[in-house]
Amino acid sequence: MMNLQDYLDLRIGNDVVGVALEGVGSEPVVFTKEAAENIAKAFCVWLISRTGKTQVRVSVGYDPRLSAPPLCSAILNGITATGHTAIVTGLATTPSMLALLNDQTRLEKVACDGSIMLTAGDSCMCRNGMKFFAKNGALSEADVTELLTLAATYTFATTKPGPIEFKPYLDDYAALLVQNAQAASCEQPLLSKKILVDAGNGTAGFFAEKVLKKLGADVSGSQFLNPDGNFINRSPSCTDSEAQTALCKAVKDAGADFGILFNSDASNAYIVN
Repeated sequence: MMNLQDYLDLRIGNDVVGVALEGVGSEPVVFTKEAAENIAKAFCVWLISRTGKTQVRVSVGYDPRLSAPPLCSAILNGITATGHTAIVTGLATTPSMLALLNDQTRLEKVACDGSIMLTAGDSCMCRNGMKFFAKNGALSEADVTELLTLAATYTFATTKPGPIEFKPYLDDYAALLVQNAQAASCEQPLLSKKILVDAGNGTAGFFAEKVLKKLGADVSGSQFLNPDGNFINRSPSCTDSEAQTALCKAVKDAGADFGILFNSDASNAYIVN
């Protein structure tokens, strides 16, 4: 059973991050299914207090870490066990989980009050965590401290379970990025540009084919995410010096205009020309 300090120790800035896989070094697992479920419940309570609603809808996405499936299930249990609706987007990027809350095309299909991205960003694959978004942006450090306190101390209501809906978003998000770029420039502003993308074994592989290529870029030679969406046990950080060196060499060898290296959830990128 986790206590208040155990929960508070999971906060890093305005994120929740902790070791989620056994057998990696001597560090114990601290970001457990219990923690993920209770934090998800707390997020629903937080959203209720901000929206004035009695029931909320929360989208949940994740990057392809091995710990994602069980932790995602725990998060969905937390949302639905307290009577709220969970919207599963599947593989996602952190920016997409914020964008979907205000994307008018998405809102016509399914409106949400908040979203959770299951990721640990640049951290090693033994870790995982949660990022939280409301319609006005990411939660603050104080907000996340409030969530963790609620997770440890709040008595959550028991009610009829809410539903789970499966609504992928990455394709719509890619189309939104293309639309915004075209509106700011022309239909193919990247025509004649060669750009290499290294998705870092994360979820940004779509960016090459579904965004840059649509905008006219030649993306041949890019390194995509495992295209079948398999969960993986490694995810180079975009600050990984070996990955950066490899991208620099690939850009030079291919005569590319520039290259982009993403981290696992596409929250950060390294660009070289």
